[in-house]
Amino acid sequence: LFGCGIGDDQASSILHSLTYNSQLKSLSLAGNNLSNGAVPGLTALLTRPSKRLMILDLSNNPFGNKAIAGIFDAMALNMSVKRFTMTGVPITSKSSLLSLTQLLQRNRSLMSLRVSIKPVQGAETVAETFIAPIFGAVLNNTTINALDLGLPQGSPNYANIMQLVTRNAKGPSSVTLAGWLSEWPKLLEFQP
Repeated sequence: LFGCGIGDDQASSILHSLTYNSQLKSLSLAGNNLSNGAVPGLTALLTRPSKRLMILDLSNNPFGNKAIAGIFDAMALNMSVKRFTMTGVPITSKSSLLSLTQLLQRNRSLMSLRVSIKPVQGAETVAETFIAPIFGAVLNNTTINALDLGLPQGSPNYANIMQLVTRNAKGPSSVTLAGWLSEWPKLLEFQP
């Protein structure tokens, strides 16, 4: 259903029907016109105890911050989706970032996550915006083996995230957030 011009009303009907589909393994609603009105249907689909839906792409839809937080909250409870993509949907609010952090803390089935973080208005530093909470969540999540936050590939933050995900993909990490922060100067020198 990629790029079909689906709006919230059509999505509600489609998602309601898909909630009862036990064979659905992959769903792309990318490139449509989904916004806050689609969240109840997405939440119902994601929180239904199904082990079938493994791939979900919601990229390039005009979701607002409240909708993004709601989707992340539902994904935190979902234990079937292995690959979740929501690029082209700027994550700009602290509440959405908090929900993303909780998703990474709680979800132990997700293996690949691709989203687009943008600087949060009013944050004093980039670290205050997302680095420490996201890194703390990733430190304790050993199932994530592919994480794309939409950071520029040449940036130190990108390199740090990739190094941490690589560490975690190898097994439970013995690194703590405090330990990671003490390694910060060394990690800044890391080049992928």
